[in-house]
Amino acid sequence: MLKICIIQSHKSPFVDNCLESLKVNTQMAYDLQLFQEGESREATLNNILCETKGKDILVVADDVLFTKGWDQALLAHWKDNRILGFSMTYPGGEIIQDRGYRLISIDGVVRSEAIDRGLKVASVNPFEYQSRTSMTGCFQAIPASVSKQLNQFPLEGKNRLGELLYHSLAIKKGIEVGVVGHFLEHHAKSTKRNPNEKLSSESYLYEKDLWTKVIRDFRLDELTSLSIIREIEQDLLDWFNLPGLIYGAGTITEFLASQKDINPHLLCSGLPEENGMKFLGKSISYKDNIDWTSVERVLITVEGKEKLISRDLKNLSSNITIHAVKIKRTESVHYYDIFEIN
Repeated sequence: MLKICIIQSHKSPFVDNCLESLKVNTQMAYDLQLFQEGESREATLNNILCETKGKDILVVADDVLFTKGWDQALLAHWKDNRILGFSMTYPGGEIIQDRGYRLISIDGVVRSEAIDRGLKVASVNPFEYQSRTSMTGCFQAIPASVSKQLNQFPLEGKNRLGELLYHSLAIKKGIEVGVVGHFLEHHAKSTKRNPNEKLSSESYLYEKDLWTKVIRDFRLDELTSLSIIREIEQDLLDWFNLPGLIYGAGTITEFLASQKDINPHLLCSGLPEENGMKFLGKSISYKDNIDWTSVERVLITVEGKEKLISRDLKNLSSNITIHAVKIKRTESVHYYDIFEIN
């Protein structure tokens, strides 16, 4: 019988809905146990592996919602030498969060890429199962034979990358990693509830040095599946010709700044912990500290959250023109373009 381990995150508002969705949408027999989130996700997972030694387990964070047919999809693709994950949508089930992850080299830098993020479920080709480098760590089926070989999630992941590092170690041992095409819904908030800000923040500034270190220490470059170059379309380049506000201090802004001078523009973040921090030589201002009466143009550089951010911005000011960066991906080139949000 499969043991299902639900991780209850700090002060969780999700766990009741998660458990109800499991009850309603599951036909197979299972053994259920709740685990309280520990100091970090990696520490929690290691506790689970220790307590469930010798058992086939499914580890699920409480911000995941099970959907009808999930258990049949799991059983259809279960293998003793395979870590199995699921495709995920954002809550509501329409927009894809990921269909697993792969490692790619972008302009010579190793990055993790969420497959099909931001696309509509109806617009992508369905599949039953595909191999991946990693999957959403909030849902992973781990056979006993796998945990016997790998009984620790690397603490170096620091509440962010532990699952990816575990999967990379598994692949190098000949263990398969992959996802089924069946979609579950995922709030993607459980690890963000950690009381330690440096472990919970979504800030790229916190993660940048960590990512550089684990690439080196775990030789992640050996697992890259393809090399990609980036190009910026002229319409996006033209946006920088007039002063405006750039919303987002992450990899997209970093790339744009390598091609265009961002000094004439304000730099804004939706993360309060980034207020006053330096990025690319500029000081970041938290969105609530901006004088929006002086802002006419905004460029959102946070992929996947454009609509959410634009709604917030329109509540702050009704007189701004909002654009966002969109990325058209091919197997060899990522084209960065711009679109207006009405």
